[in-house]
Amino acid sequence: MSLAKTVLTLCLVILPRLVFPQALNQVYPQISNIRPALAYDDKHFYISGINNLDPSRLDYLKLDQQGGVVQNFRKHYNDSLSRMYNAHNGLLSKGSQLYSVLTNYVPPFPQDSAFIVINVLNKANLSLDSAIHFAVPGFKYSEAFAASWDQDSNLLITGSVRTYDIPSRHLLLLLKFDKDLKPLWYTTVNGTPAQGPAGPTGADIVVSDNGHILVTGNPYYYSAKKMTFSARFTPDGTKEYYQEYFHPFGSWGMHCVDKGNGTYQYVLNSWTNSSGSNNQLHVGIMDTTGRLVSRDTIGLNNRAQAAMDLIQTSDGNYYTSGAGYYGVEYCFGAKFSAQGDSLWYRSYRYQDTFDLHFPESFFEMPDSGIVHISTFVDLHNPDSVPQGFAWLYKTDEHGCLIENCHLQIEETQFLAWTFYPNPSSGEVQVELPQAGSISIINGLGQMVLEEQFPYEGSHRLDLSQLAEGCYTIRYSTRDIVDERIFILH
Repeated sequence: MSLAKTVLTLCLVILPRLVFPQALNQVYPQISNIRPALAYDDKHFYISGINNLDPSRLDYLKLDQQGGVVQNFRKHYNDSLSRMYNAHNGLLSKGSQLYSVLTNYVPPFPQDSAFIVINVLNKANLSLDSAIHFAVPGFKYSEAFAASWDQDSNLLITGSVRTYDIPSRHLLLLLKFDKDLKPLWYTTVNGTPAQGPAGPTGADIVVSDNGHILVTGNPYYYSAKKMTFSARFTPDGTKEYYQEYFHPFGSWGMHCVDKGNGTYQYVLNSWTNSSGSNNQLHVGIMDTTGRLVSRDTIGLNNRAQAAMDLIQTSDGNYYTSGAGYYGVEYCFGAKFSAQGDSLWYRSYRYQDTFDLHFPESFFEMPDSGIVHISTFVDLHNPDSVPQGFAWLYKTDEHGCLIENCHLQIEETQFLAWTFYPNPSSGEVQVELPQAGSISIINGLGQMVLEEQFPYEGSHRLDLSQLAEGCYTIRYSTRDIVDERIFILH
């Protein structure tokens, strides 16, 4: 394989033996799910997930340090439910117990109501100690999209509530429970009139040293303007501010870390083209009024990439991970300095190139490695119906799944060839620096068109016979394989 090949590959090699000695890189068919959640203590990992083929099934796994299953617990809910979703970082470890936060949706189609579920499990034998069902009074839907602890180990949940009078109208929700899981207070926030009937949905929580609570939004619900928001609250739930952010092509999804000096480090997903097929990761500083006082760009060009969380690492830098698309799906990890300088960007896959990989959450371990929980969907060569599994993997402090990968060339951008227009209505012009082939690949990984070009220069592709949608265009020569995405409309 040429070092110029831009499609990344994944090798499985054991990491150095540290606190969690063996490299973690495996999937768990016991949790055939969407949006898995992850927690850990000094001895075990814990995973929860909802079955994507049987929405009534909720599974929990207890794993040893090598990722082996120690115990499992399965709970079935009412068969009439529509679906369930874990909250982001919705599996929390505290003492001898796990706190599992999710949303339960109830039909008829698409769903008539939703309520928040909090399961408390005994970690010793992975059994259910208690369960709380909660709905905010006066609202049809109460949805949990993220969970965290406050300074006093009280449970905080953010998400949204929906009204009865306007079906699609929802409001930002912040909810606090005491140690006995009795609600202490809740607050809701309307969006601005410019949003229309949609409204903000909380998807991340940051608690500052002084107890103030920052909530930011992710793209579970958003208006046509594709906005991002942040909202800050006092420890008793009083709103200090609510701020929305718009960028020329749209923005969605912000995650923050408290810097301890009255400001926040953030990563924000922002579109770089009107179709939304390409994204950049903007990083910078936000003050306590929600004002963005600086911004830099990390990530790679000409691809879709969306950060799903942000942490500060023990070396004082920052790490974000998320989902990417560059002709194929992949998970990415990116580290940057407090000054916004990119340190590295790496991609990860469990197996086949055209499978779906979607990270949900991640933590830094005592050995400075980072453990991730992701959804893996076996699309390329499934044994039967493609299913989603929980994928647990751990990288070292350099983002490597293999030892010393940071000493190797992992990805080289080859940008000397071009194609236009993008999006296209059927005809594409390609400019090639040398002889090669152009392949067109659909969203299922199937090659739908291939043409050979025996000489360099300008060439025309007629794609009018293809259906509208998102495709990969692949340029191949004897030494180079480069893939881009484009939209056919």
